[in-house]
Amino acid sequence: MRCLSEQSGASLVTLDTKMLKKVTHQRVFSNNNAEDTFSLTLVGNKINAAQISFTITNNKGEILYKENFPSEALLDYGLLEVSEKPTEKDKENYLLKRMDTFFEPKDFSTPAIKPNADYEPQYSDRIIWNTLKQDTTAVGFDYLLYEESGRSIAYSKKLKKVVEYFSCC
Repeated sequence: MRCLSEQSGASLVTLDTKMLKKVTHQRVFSNNNAEDTFSLTLVGNKINAAQISFTITNNKGEILYKENFPSEALLDYGLLEVSEKPTEKDKENYLLKRMDTFFEPKDFSTPAIKPNADYEPQYSDRIIWNTLKQDTTAVGFDYLLYEESGRSIAYSKKLKKVVEYFSCC
C-alpha cells in the first residue's frame, strides 16, 4: 500500500491555475487628488471556467473594493451579436473583449448621483443614496454582470468605503 501525499486535491488544483489575463485602469475615484487602480484578473485553467477578481486599490496600495465572480458573469446579450449559437471559442473571445472594455470612460460619472435622479427604494439604500447625493465630487462606476445585473458603486467619503448605491435585476 502506498502513502498519498499530504497535499489535498484542492491545493493541487490551486497550484495548477494561472493568471490568464489582467486588465487595469487608472481613475480618480476615492480621492479627487489621486488615481485609484481598477483591475480585473482572470485566474484559472480555461477562460470559460475561470474566476475573475475585480479590485479597486488606492494610491497607497490599500484595497478599497474586491468582488470575485465566475468568468461567465461577463457573458451577456452582446454575445448574440457575435453569433446566435456561439461556440466555446466565441464565448472566450467575447469574455476577453468584455474584460478589455469593462472600465470604459462612459461607465464613470461625476457626480455619482445626478441632482435630478430619484431615489428608488427597491434598488438602493436610502442612507447610502443620500450620502452620495450630497457629495457632488463622488465618482460613480456602473458595471453589468450576467445579462441584467447592473450595479453602481462609488466611494463614500463620509462612510470611508466603497458602497453600492444602485443594484437592479
